[in-house]
Amino acid sequence: MLYLSSATARPTSSSPARFVHCADVSNACKPWDLYRRWTDCVMLEFNRQSEQEIEHGVNILEGMSFKSWQTAPPPLPQFQIGFITHVIVPLYITSASAGLTDMTVPLTHLRSNLARWSDTVAAEKAQKDAEAAAAGAAPAT
Repeated sequence: MLYLSSATARPTSSSPARFVHCADVSNACKPWDLYRRWTDCVMLEFNRQSEQEIEHGVNILEGMSFKSWQTAPPPLPQFQIGFITHVIVPLYITSASAGLTDMTVPLTHLRSNLARWSDTVAAEKAQKDAEAAAAGAAPAT
């Protein structure tokens, strides 16, 4: 999201709305166990919301319908890596640069959680590669 100051019509990193948005999407900035529980709850909420939107004829962005994910859901680690990388990191870095509050702890958890998802992806790939090698197939990409 982009918040504009009415005085300058430029993005502001110190807007109160920005900090509300930080709080709204702060799950990835919490300790892993708490973050993981919240992730499951949020994904369930997305699923239910998607079902209700489809039921009421709301146009869903391609790829964002959980109904379409039932046959091939996006892998949770990649989904979270994308969300963290493209939404959370820029939001928290620009908010931290405002200097209005100490973001050290949330950013530490954020980096740790992102690394954990990345490690999960690497481990899954290594396992698939090992299975493919055992079966005489080409490694996964």
